[in-house]
Amino acid sequence: MTSPPPNTTMIHTGNTFKDRDYYFEDGNCVIGVQNYLFNLHRTILRKHSLFFRRMFLNPRNTEAQEIAGEKDDCPIICDDPVEAFRAWCWALYAGFQELEGPKRRESLNEERLGYIGWLAHKYECDTIEKWAEKTLDAELQAIIHDSKARAQLSSLSFLGGTQSFCNLPSIKTLGQLLCQSHECSWPYVRKNIELLLLGTIQGTWSILGTSESAIELRRVLDIAGEVKDEALKARAYYAFIQSVNWCLSPRERRNRTGGTAFTLKRRDRNCDSLSALTDTQKICLYRGYLSFSSLRSELRNIPEVNVLCGCLGEVEKEWKSHARRLSGDHYFDDPKSFLEEMKRLLDLDSPEKRLNRKHGGECKIDQLSRDIDKFLIDMEVNLVHFFTESGEVTC
Repeated sequence: MTSPPPNTTMIHTGNTFKDRDYYFEDGNCVIGVQNYLFNLHRTILRKHSLFFRRMFLNPRNTEAQEIAGEKDDCPIICDDPVEAFRAWCWALYAGFQELEGPKRRESLNEERLGYIGWLAHKYECDTIEKWAEKTLDAELQAIIHDSKARAQLSSLSFLGGTQSFCNLPSIKTLGQLLCQSHECSWPYVRKNIELLLLGTIQGTWSILGTSESAIELRRVLDIAGEVKDEALKARAYYAFIQSVNWCLSPRERRNRTGGTAFTLKRRDRNCDSLSALTDTQKICLYRGYLSFSSLRSELRNIPEVNVLCGCLGEVEKEWKSHARRLSGDHYFDDPKSFLEEMKRLLDLDSPEKRLNRKHGGECKIDQLSRDIDKFLIDMEVNLVHFFTESGEVTC
């Protein structure tokens, strides 16, 4: 005889199990989820779920409908994962102290919050869904905040001391949450999950030593593929290029730090890794890399501005000085970071300074600053066109 799993009690019908926590003896609505039985209270379901409220209001036209949910051998069938349904039941029966009290974290994690909100959306429990979405968003923001604090602390490691940080949910959980946020239309949750996913490629959460195979990039690309999010794929490619300091060759990256001696005898000189990527993914990565490499070269000269004004000459030398770092300096290898830095440089030239130079009419510095703002927005919007197998880049 099969042993019952945790949180369940075996009943007499084959491999069907009663849930230990949510099969109430005084319940009056038996629900079957896979091979588990839950016996809930119709008053609770009516109170929270519009879906079940409508179900219970429908007239019973057949004898089968009359007993559905009233007996263990004829339950209402819900096609849900058992753990998700159990988490949803917890939210149905939890009191305020459990939902908002200090011990909430003992009962909940990001995965369970996602399950609760997802099934609350499915069964039209608006109040519970809004609570789950808000709470999940807050939890994800706390993780993002902690990741920034973790990065800052690591840069100040010489200060010593210890600090407790939130743990990053597993890649599997983040992928599951992303799917749920798309299905339920939770825009803020989706944005935070995407930030955390990209952080596994570049940032505090990235795993050192995996960039040669690009396994962390492949995981995010697969998750983005599940929700058909081409924009997330493009941001993942870009984050990976940033993470390897605009150098796709692991060997060259080691050479930059003096880690590998140059020799013509090595037979694998042209065999760089990226082994986790498919051929199509490699094409997309290299296409975007080449497009942005061309942009980096163009940015070494200050852009033309169609305004009659002599102010730009005063910052042109500063631009070219910074632009030298587009090759060799890891910080400005990224064209986006370079343009953001130039924007800050241009904005330091205040209107008061230009007034002191007896400037009249429109100023090239102002126009170039606006051009950079627009270009950065266009680059983000059109990022997906950089990382495609074919097609024209329109940025």
